[in-house]
Amino acid sequence: MNQKLNSLTLVLTLLSLTFSASSQSLVGMILDEETRGPLPFCTVGIAGKSSGTVANAEGKFILGKETYQPGDTLVVSHIGYDRYKKVIAEVPKEILLKPVSISLNEISILSRELTAKEIIEKIEENFDSNHPEINERQHIFLHEYEKAKFPNANQMKIKESDFLGLDPDVIRDALDKLPNEFVEYKDAIVEVYHYGNDSKLIPLDAVSLEEQSMQDLGEELENKFKGFGESIKESIKNEDQYFKIKTGILSFKADMDTANSDGTADTIYLNETSYLKSSINAYQKRYADISSDNWEFITKPGKYRYTKGEVTIVNDELVYQVSFKPKMGGLFEGVIYCSTATYGVLQVDFAYASGKSDENFHLLGIGHSVDGKGARVIWEHTKDGYLLKYINAYEHETASIDRNFSFVKKEKRFLWDKTVNTLSMDLDLYFDINDRVELLVMDRNPITEEQYTKAEEPKKITFRKEISNSPDIWNNQTVLAPTSELAKYKRSSSSK
Repeated sequence: MNQKLNSLTLVLTLLSLTFSASSQSLVGMILDEETRGPLPFCTVGIAGKSSGTVANAEGKFILGKETYQPGDTLVVSHIGYDRYKKVIAEVPKEILLKPVSISLNEISILSRELTAKEIIEKIEENFDSNHPEINERQHIFLHEYEKAKFPNANQMKIKESDFLGLDPDVIRDALDKLPNEFVEYKDAIVEVYHYGNDSKLIPLDAVSLEEQSMQDLGEELENKFKGFGESIKESIKNEDQYFKIKTGILSFKADMDTANSDGTADTIYLNETSYLKSSINAYQKRYADISSDNWEFITKPGKYRYTKGEVTIVNDELVYQVSFKPKMGGLFEGVIYCSTATYGVLQVDFAYASGKSDENFHLLGIGHSVDGKGARVIWEHTKDGYLLKYINAYEHETASIDRNFSFVKKEKRFLWDKTVNTLSMDLDLYFDINDRVELLVMDRNPITEEQYTKAEEPKKITFRKEISNSPDIWNNQTVLAPTSELAKYKRSSSSK
């Protein structure tokens, strides 16, 4: 009897542990075994499954409870390190990876095969076959963060305004309340169906850490300029009235849209699904496709110097390391890692070299420049080829306006049109904008034409508004772990 009771107790204990382990996300830190320093951007997955994640820049990862069972085997890999494998139930909070050791004979033989430039040529020659576009459903986590500085030195001088509800003093008061920094923070979990050249997006969950103070300011400005808005709507209904924008000698008609937006509460807001889908497709094309201008370090070899590094390993696959630096006309510096057997790209790191910039435009008082851009892109080697796993990209741009503008309401007449109202101002503005995006393909599955046809894309995606960035807001789903800086971010409390 005692033996049966002990056995029952043991079974209950194990069931309790199993339930506990599978009822929460697996959160861990990945470190170098020798230095004990964090290893950023390791790929983390489950043996025999396509699902997984990528550690953040500080080596931290989150694997949602729906991704694994306690008896599954965790697999962690990083370029230049031995692959780590251990049963989930035995995984410690700190995972140590060992630097890889490769046979000197293997390195010696491979180092004599091709020059750095020849490897680059092989990458370009085989890219489309190594990185095919397949019909699949991608389970994606998307993180977008934008910070735009609006310095106090900016000037908007109102010279004249005779529009109803648009008194110069009211405008100046509104401008004085604008913050010197605008922040937009959005995360989303979606499914993207790709079939042929078409795609559909199915939203699963989305959050916004939008500034509450900005919403309050928006509501205040909406109330202040309500009369002006109503006046605009009434004028548009009149076929004899229209609006023009003038700046210097330039003048053009303004197209006005009176469509009502969806009313929203503080708990949610709606966004166009098609817009988010276009953004995801654009990120994948811009940073992970050889046809992108960002990949000129491959497609325009005359602009670059290449250096072949030591052969290393990732996921038991030997890889070449080729670093690149710009010559005259090149923009980027970085490293590309490709298979020694197929020349498929497993990872690329690139960024503007020191002093480089692009899209420099300064004409008639309007300026724009991109003086910082870079990305780390990781692919996973599957039976279908090397498929995109992760993008971490950033861009820094500046914009300026130093011109006078007029907004004019006109009324059609027989000989010449009459000016009914005018708002004129002098603008001297400067914007400093930092954008960052992370895109993680957490899971992927092949689909048929029938499955694609049955998928229904809604017109709107709903974003929940949250106060702070915490894994709890995702209900133990697999997401990208926020860095310490992002984890501290909280919405400003209401000013009311």
